[in-house]
Amino acid sequence: IWFAEVMRSVHTVPRFGEQRPVAEVLVGSRALLIDRKGSLWIGTLGDGLRRVVDPTGMRGRVAQFGPGAEQFSAKDGLLSSVVNALLEDREGSIWVATDRGLERFREGVFTPIPTSGPIRRRFVVGTRDSAVWSGAFNLSGIVRYGPRGQDTIPTDFFVTNIVEDSSGIVWTVSGTRIVQYQGSRLNIVPRSGTTNRTLIGITVDRAGTVWLFDQGFGLLRLTRDS
Repeated sequence: IWFAEVMRSVHTVPRFGEQRPVAEVLVGSRALLIDRKGSLWIGTLGDGLRRVVDPTGMRGRVAQFGPGAEQFSAKDGLLSSVVNALLEDREGSIWVATDRGLERFREGVFTPIPTSGPIRRRFVVGTRDSAVWSGAFNLSGIVRYGPRGQDTIPTDFFVTNIVEDSSGIVWTVSGTRIVQYQGSRLNIVPRSGTTNRTLIGITVDRAGTVWLFDQGFGLLRLTRDS
């Protein structure tokens, strides 16, 4: 049982004879909601919304601005930080009534995935194994997001784009180099032709032919004697 007190906090009420310690979120509130997924929503009277994704695992106190409860207030886009009522509808949306209007929270179509390093524009490529590859402008390294997690493939060059061929090999280029990613390593493709190139783009057509774009020479096709 969760209990909201305006002048104290939001806390559990122990049942008779229960030995479990009281769980407490240190914000005053008069609007509580436990949604169909079991998350606890708290509407405060000046600090916006709090959400505890799994309140069953809470023990002891959660600070007013601690990491134990997610926070969303006027500075994050809420109409007002004074929340008067909460409601979950039949579709699972959470309605928040503030002193400035009514807002709806619902599951987003996209799930954000944080990336490390400074903010840069990125390219994103999906491969047949359900992985997503990404690289950032003016930063070395490629990040691969797969079904089993994320791994970073270090490079000593800036990656501008990658492409996958019909056999599942991933290709990229950098300056004079054509690079393949096979297994868990990057391999330089040996070439017998001129090395005076500035390669900035690569793609593979349906027939398996590798096409390159060179900054000085234009469109090129990779052949066995290139």
